[in-house]
Amino acid sequence: MKQLLLCFLLSFPSLLSADSLDVVFRYYAEDGRLVHRPLSMTIFDGQATQLGKIDAGGWQHWRIGYQGEALKVEVKVEVENEGNGQELTIQVHPDWKATLKTLVINRLQVSREAQVLKVNHLTCRWTAGIAYPVEYRFNNPIDGQELKFQSWSCAGLRDSVSISLHVLSDSVMLFRCGKNDAILIKYYLASDGKFYRSLAPLDCGVFNSTLEQRFYDLLKDSTIELRYDLRRYDLEGTYFSLTEPTNCSWLFGF
Repeated sequence: MKQLLLCFLLSFPSLLSADSLDVVFRYYAEDGRLVHRPLSMTIFDGQATQLGKIDAGGWQHWRIGYQGEALKVEVKVEVENEGNGQELTIQVHPDWKATLKTLVINRLQVSREAQVLKVNHLTCRWTAGIAYPVEYRFNNPIDGQELKFQSWSCAGLRDSVSISLHVLSDSVMLFRCGKNDAILIKYYLASDGKFYRSLAPLDCGVFNSTLEQRFYDLLKDSTIELRYDLRRYDLEGTYFSLTEPTNCSWLFGF
């Protein structure tokens, strides 16, 4: 089954009059896994050229050349056996059309809704003519963070202990148990809210509390479906929660 990624870049003639625009991105399947296999891209009213091979981090680098004064460019990417595709609209603010030379999208993930990416000084970080989206859906907000356990609640019960998840990279986190043990966890943030994970074959043998052991057992049993949620508050910070099928919830802050 082929996977189609449809990107609609809506812009104005002043941007499209440029010779080319570099688009650098990492592409994620709906289940949150990084797609490493090569992609193909077709441009209407223009052409696309892949610059180099996909690196170990899964980065794709394409140069889009424009022809004429078309207001819309359609990009099609096909991947074999990777599920459904994604529709994306990129809107560039008039003040930045002439500046934008490279757009770097850290996490272009398949979802069931069409997405809109607005490129301006508020929605992107800029380095010269390079724009980096800051919106959560185009980044993994927990990458590189230490998630500090805040509370556990279930059917009116509530408790808190010292539990931390150290997010080492976009797909690897570290769970410390007891005083000296730790275990690596491979995790994936699916676009439908599911939290997929698999633990290293080693086991935690000592725990600081029964709640810490409960959380470890929950992570280790990959047959139990966990759902994640991100909440951001201007004054209180950002929270990451994991919810069990029984609606018991584990809340982490960072």
